[in-house]
Amino acid sequence: MTALALVGCGGMGRRHIKGMGRLRAVGKLNFELAAVCDVMPASADAAADMASDLVGSRPDTYADVETMLKAVKPDGIIITTTPETHTDVGMAALAVGAHIMAEKPITLTVAEGVRLVEAAKRAGLRLAVAENYRRDPINRLARALIDAGAVGRPFLAVQASSSSGEKVIITPWRHRKNRGGITVDMGVHYTDILEYFLGEMTTVFGMNAVVDAERVDAEGKLHAADAEDLSVGVAQFANGALANWMLSMAGRGENYFK
Repeated sequence: MTALALVGCGGMGRRHIKGMGRLRAVGKLNFELAAVCDVMPASADAAADMASDLVGSRPDTYADVETMLKAVKPDGIIITTTPETHTDVGMAALAVGAHIMAEKPITLTVAEGVRLVEAAKRAGLRLAVAENYRRDPINRLARALIDAGAVGRPFLAVQASSSSGEKVIITPWRHRKNRGGITVDMGVHYTDILEYFLGEMTTVFGMNAVVDAERVDAEGKLHAADAEDLSVGVAQFANGALANWMLSMAGRGENYFK
């Protein structure tokens, strides 16, 4: 049976385990979760306990990726750590012959992404991104209608959203530049959907800014925020279509998405 390992046992890692549980419930679980790894042993233990309940067996736990890879030798790994670690974890996995599914963003920079993609190609291994928006049934339907010509020839896309002003969004680390920032964390969803609908972007231009240098969490505690929370951009696609894109995670008033 295919053996998988999960690296990163925080909120997103637990979501993946829940997904495995749903596969098991409908008889589609065709792999073993052999190991989970997190720098916080308590998080790894909690994830292993969850897997025991939902997946049917308790994976081994590790606090170090290299140690886990040598001991388990998984066929593939799922990377659900914070974005700045994806490149190192991914390169370590490829070095031992493991396929990869990484949470988005795949890396923090284009250069790191290219490095990881090229390394996977050289190794003859799969590298997938856990991008979920294009798998939403409504987006699949929209793509099918576009492909069938049911909506004519798309020539312009406009995407704009505004929300969350001054508040911590999910976790404080999402507002730190060295971990990508919230417009990267969320923006990859929306730009991916644009390419899913309209094809490859050939020209892009964008600007961004930091609006809120501090964010307040649910308990009223302030957190430094040095990552951009406002981004705007324009793009042209290979088919000639244009897009106007705006993502504000510093909006005031009513949240909106269009």
